[in-house]
Amino acid sequence: MEFIFKSIGIGLLSVLVILLVVFLLVFRRIIKSVRQAMRTFNNATATNTNAQSAQRAGKEGEVIIDHRTSQRINQKIFEQNEGEYVDFIEEK
Repeated sequence: MEFIFKSIGIGLLSVLVILLVVFLLVFRRIIKSVRQAMRTFNNATATNTNAQSAQRAGKEGEVIIDHRTSQRINQKIFEQNEGEYVDFIEEK
């Protein structure tokens, strides 16, 4: 009887070890996929950022590269208490 319990215990232990190894291999595969997705995203973001930097010609063929973000480029230059419109009186 004791032999049967030892055999069952060893069998359960073997199954647990196999399940643990399978779990670790699956977990490793998931981590690898996540890392690959992060690399792809970072590369796409870096490429996109480089494409967004504007180039314009300066004096005598000098090239000026603008590294500002689109949000910074479109930012208003007026202060909060200044208006963009000027009141005028039409003269005839």
